Amino acid sequence: MNPEITAHGGKDYWVVKKYEITRLCKDPRDKLFSPFARRDPPPIPWHRFDVERTTKTESEEAETRKIEDAWDGSIKDTRSLGFSWTGETTFVLHPEEEGPPGHTYVLGRWIKDQSTQRPPTVWPEVWGLLSKKQRSKVREEWLKKKGKIESARESLKIAIDKKVEEEKELNELLRDNTDHDGPSMREAREKSIRKSVK
Repeated sequence: MNPEITAHGGKDYWVVKKYEITRLCKDPRDKLFSPFARRDPPPIPWHRFDVERTTKTESEEAETRKIEDAWDGSIKDTRSLGFSWTGETTFVLHPEEEGPPGHTYVLGRWIKDQSTQRPPTVWPEVWGLLSKKQRSKVREEWLKKKGKIESARESLKIAIDKKVEEEKELNELLRDNTDHDGPSMREAREKSIRKSVK
């Protein structure tokens, strides 16, 4: 995969990097962005999505200018912010392949497991540059959200498995109903089938 791939769907579009995928939200909306809420699927397999989500808006309020949370495939992923916004939403990605034994995936890199208090969201060289006070703050922040992330991962796995199965059934239905159609009839039939399973 190229370092960066853009897949345009209307005005909004995807940007994929090594360890994260971003949805550039150009269409004004009032709800948080969820990949499940879009008709155009992301340009990567669903199983690569992790739960950590960062939303950046043009809000003048600090608490809604940058929102860090965990999405889990539920309806609360698209909760309303109470105002119209544009901006971007970034999701952390799981690696494309399994890494070597005794290593943990940290922001696009496989890091050898060590006996350390460093959270699994910080590279070792960055951890080494932090003061004792900064390390304490980073670790405290990680411990606060660790439980929510682990719980969200369990829920998201179930939601993604269901999503993949639904897409598989839809593709089989489309194939069975369009094999003998001409191009225009096939397109019309696909639209009808997709609408009926929404």
